[in-house]
Amino acid sequence: MFFLWALASFRAARRTGRLSSGVTTGLTVAFATFIVFDLFILVRVNVFLNELSGRADWQNITIRFRESGGDNLRLFVNVEYLTGAPLKLGVSCAIGSVMGAIGGFLGQLMYRRLTRISATA
Repeated sequence: MFFLWALASFRAARRTGRLSSGVTTGLTVAFATFIVFDLFILVRVNVFLNELSGRADWQNITIRFRESGGDNLRLFVNVEYLTGAPLKLGVSCAIGSVMGAIGGFLGQLMYRRLTRISATA
């Protein structure tokens, strides 16, 4: 996934010759990826809640639900996922910016190289 963010940034910077295009592209692609990812998680949780709640990897969240004294597992799980989403989104955007800088830097170098080659031809 990170490689794809860097690749998109590379292509953007290679096309424009600007590092900022790569960073912006990396940030945008990371943001969009995690928005879609979080939406799919919410859909999965709401559609398959009965099956998921019986799984071993869900024991921690079901224990926290019982300890909370709540009445609605679906509401509890949705609130848990939604409260964790901003942190995940922020981290993914930071990583997307870094991957964008790496891909953008390489794309900018390629742009300069291609510009030099076409100027001498």
